[in-house]
Amino acid sequence: MRCNPIPQELLDCLEYKSGKLYWKHRQDMPSQWNKRQAGKEAGNIRSGYLALGFKTNKQHTYSCHRIIWLMHNLNHPKVVKTQEGYVFPDVDHENQNPFNNDKDNLRLTTVKQNQGNAKLRKDNTSGVTGVYRIRDKYKVEIAKKYYGFYHTEEEAEAAAIKIHKKVFGKFSKYWKQK
Repeated sequence: MRCNPIPQELLDCLEYKSGKLYWKHRQDMPSQWNKRQAGKEAGNIRSGYLALGFKTNKQHTYSCHRIIWLMHNLNHPKVVKTQEGYVFPDVDHENQNPFNNDKDNLRLTTVKQNQGNAKLRKDNTSGVTGVYRIRDKYKVEIAKKYYGFYHTEEEAEAAAIKIHKKVFGKFSKYWKQK
């Protein structure tokens, strides 16, 4: 996913408290803005995540969870400072809750790892990622790789969870299950 670099000016305007971002008093803004916004929670729901708009030379939208992760990890080796701002890979919500932006719930991830922690698709009927019913058998396919057919849904689910953990490791949504 291509994300806009996060400018230092934006980080300077925000304060983190208990998983939320708040606007600081800004000298560069009119007093009306400060009366209305300073001390208030920053961000609105956009595409299922908390995000906020900010204008430097052009208006951009920034995900709050990415800003929070960056605030606490500016010296991380994967964070690169460019002329436009800070650039870094994807950030994942460990518990799959896009509104839980506590710094301890956020972790740096690759696109593949992030897919391992994705929620179930709405059209999933088995309740387990990668299990599909085909006639009278159950097919297991994880990360576009085929792992066989099983006679019962329970066998397929157990195999899929085991394979999911092996493929995605600690980024598997089933990692904490036994």
